Amino acid sequence: MLALMLDHRFGDLSDADMDRLRHANEAQLKEWLINAISAPDLAAVFNDGTSH
Repeated sequence: MLALMLDHRFGDLSDADMDRLRHANEAQLKEWLINAISAPDLAAVFNDGTSH
């Protein structure tokens, strides 16, 4: 579901971002979900600027 929301808000996700979501643990996914509510861009969701 997080991938769907991110794709809708920020456009197509890169393969690297999709891979990152697939391999994230539950705590990471929860943090990213909360970040996605108000993030101005995808890098802010991941909070480290490593999205592609």
